[in-house]
Amino acid sequence: RAEEAMEARWIHFEKTLSPGVLRELVSRLPDFEDVEATDRAIAFAATYFDLMKALGFLVEFGALREAARVIVERRDELNGRHDAGPLWASRLAGRYNLAALLLLRARVRALHDIGGADPEMDRLLAETEDLAGRLDDIESHSAFVGSLIKPATTKRRPWLR
Repeated sequence: RAEEAMEARWIHFEKTLSPGVLRELVSRLPDFEDVEATDRAIAFAATYFDLMKALGFLVEFGALREAARVIVERRDELNGRHDAGPLWASRLAGRYNLAALLLLRARVRALHDIGGADPEMDRLLAETEDLAGRLDDIESHSAFVGSLIKPATTKRRPWLR
């Protein structure tokens, strides 16, 4: 009943998007089938309904190229309230600057919307400015900051002036 057990492992992976579950599943497969299963899992995660959970899997599994592609393709779905976004951005920065920038800007927007703490906002804004400076064809840092400014909030947040 090895086939049924493998199918059960795959279903468990689909429910959890756990890198550990996938590694266990792949370790039981013969050569070449393990590569196919890994590719299948990454493709599954790329279209997963919960983008942030999918990104957690992709980054933790080490599929950074795929994570960057998914971030760019699904940028409108990014949830800046997810605490791991800045960590993921740090892993992507350098090779996948646009993806890192999109994650950090989503975090800045979320913090801005809830009246985020100034020290974290200052750090994130410095990182986004640096990343935006390395990229062409992206909204400038000053335009991004300008999009955050709302008359009622500028008095409370001096870094937005």
